[in-house]
Amino acid sequence: MDWKITNIEQTDGLITHADFFVSLTDRKNTVETQGTHTFANPSLKTPFDEVKEQNVIDWIIQETSQDGLNLIQSNLEKQLVQKEKVDLPWVFKTFKPNLG
Repeated sequence: MDWKITNIEQTDGLITHADFFVSLTDRKNTVETQGTHTFANPSLKTPFDEVKEQNVIDWIIQETSQDGLNLIQSNLEKQLVQKEKVDLPWVFKTFKPNLG
């Protein structure tokens, strides 16, 4: 899973919103999502000048997790599984005879 923070908003040194982009890739497919996360109770855990991108990612993951499951990651994993199952109707299907 690859996270990127594309923008943040802050008030008085507290990060209140963060725009994110997340992608997940398997052997053949990639699924992506983007959004804005509004922090429920912004607090000054790290001085603003010392905040790193990974801090913001970790905070989003923490706030979007329930019962140890991150909802953003879970949705991307479900999309990736669905992408694997879809046969495109316009793709030629080959016939493989059973020679056994």
